[in-house]
Amino acid sequence: MRMGTKIIMGVALVALLLIAGRLFLSEASFSPANPSWDGVSAVMQGIVRPLYGFGGLADAGAGDTLLIVGPSAGYPAEDVAYVRAFLERGGRLAVMDDFGTAGGLLHDIGSPITILQTPLCQDMDYYKKPAFPVVREIGGSSLTANVSELVFNHPAPLQVEGDAEVLARTTVMGWLDPNGNGVIDGAEQFGSYPLVARADYGSGELFVAGDADLAINSMQGLGDNRALLSNLPGAGTVYLDVAHGQQVPPLAGLYYTIKYNIIAQILIVLLTFGLGLAYLARGRIFGKREVAGQEPERDTKDARSALIAGMKERLPLSDREIEEIDRKL
Repeated sequence: MRMGTKIIMGVALVALLLIAGRLFLSEASFSPANPSWDGVSAVMQGIVRPLYGFGGLADAGAGDTLLIVGPSAGYPAEDVAYVRAFLERGGRLAVMDDFGTAGGLLHDIGSPITILQTPLCQDMDYYKKPAFPVVREIGGSSLTANVSELVFNHPAPLQVEGDAEVLARTTVMGWLDPNGNGVIDGAEQFGSYPLVARADYGSGELFVAGDADLAINSMQGLGDNRALLSNLPGAGTVYLDVAHGQQVPPLAGLYYTIKYNIIAQILIVLLTFGLGLAYLARGRIFGKREVAGQEPERDTKDARSALIAGMKERLPLSDREIEEIDRKL
């Protein structure tokens, strides 16, 4: 193979890999196809199915979990109805959000836990700066098993009413920071604020954390964030909402479709089998053509040999001259 051909093939391979990566990976925050610091690809390491439309919840219920992380698109009335019915059938809704659109969904389903979209800081006990509060006041629950410390990233406090239960709250050194300067000033006052809570809803359960960043890749190694996330799935299927702003590129979507769809898997097997048969059949057909194509070449060689033999009989040629004639023929 010539050097130029090798270079062209190498460039083509690199270009193909770059295109495939672009179609498989995402740079969007909270995307399951984003392996960077602000993605949630770590969530997808378990048995988690992307949910491209809430119609997919129609048959989900007891034991299943719907995970919503940092949505940026609103939830229409139809989606609200699907979520409400899902909870009534015994499903678990786990919301991790701060300044996204999940607050509207919680309001529309009549949740006793809502998100107050105001920046929250905590003095004395924080990671890097007050906007990263470290929370150690953890309530007892199956959702907080093996969790003694949570590290937040610019969270929003919760408003908890009725029989809802607070699972994590700041110390009394927390404060609402509407101007976002990370310093307590003006009319701002210290106080303790809930950041994680749960509530019963119909036959199901509602879990809310006031920070979408609890689920991102870069926060999994801090405190017991990973343990909290691992406690959220129930015994059934876990659905991750990707229908409200979280991007899933085409190849990633195709991958997850094949991974969780038995019909798609069967079609892939049949397609692979069919392509294999076609390749074998092609080899046989072209093999026969090649054999057939060799016959004229053998006829030509026979004719040339006969011509040289005749010349040797009629002409006084040396062996060297005969070789030269054979080469030219």
